[in-house]
Amino acid sequence: MQYICQHMGASERTYTLAELKTIWQSGMVRCELCPLYARCKRLFMTNIDWSTVKHFNAGENWGDVNQVHPQLVYALDLMRSMSHHAIHLSPVEGAAYATSGHAPNSYHYKGMAADVFSETDPVKFAWVVLRTPAIRGIGLYPYWSGGHLQIYGGWHLDIRPAQYRAVWWQDRDGVYRNIDAITQLGYVLRLMQDEDMQ
Repeated sequence: MQYICQHMGASERTYTLAELKTIWQSGMVRCELCPLYARCKRLFMTNIDWSTVKHFNAGENWGDVNQVHPQLVYALDLMRSMSHHAIHLSPVEGAAYATSGHAPNSYHYKGMAADVFSETDPVKFAWVVLRTPAIRGIGLYPYWSGGHLQIYGGWHLDIRPAQYRAVWWQDRDGVYRNIDAITQLGYVLRLMQDEDMQ
């Protein structure tokens, strides 16, 4: 059977079911904007195909791993490959799927968000995040501690269905601030590199 899919802004073309599954698992697409999203979701979202995931496993701190959206896992796995450094799920309970502890409309409650720490330089990791189209919500938390990981500065990453990315950071006083300019992004990234935070 053949399917017509508009993928990554390319003109419509016909794909086999196997090709659609590869696209879905790539982490490089924003399938939720596609007219076939509901069909693909029914076909491919039932389980995460862990055999295709290179850098994570089902036993990590996902929360209820059966509630985690596969595209989130595939996107994080792609980011780990691109960064060439470890990405750790937050040690806080339910780093991806959670039933409490987040903002009222959090994508964690839908299994579409993860809180992570990266061993990559924050500026380089920001570049990796921005090169991953499936990631649409980006929160920078320069004052988070990775606990036993000895990593300071964490990230909230989500796959919200949105045309434009939402980017914010949390300051030392816990106040959320939108990042609407590159200079602000640079400021927050410098905070994340600051050795005085440790």
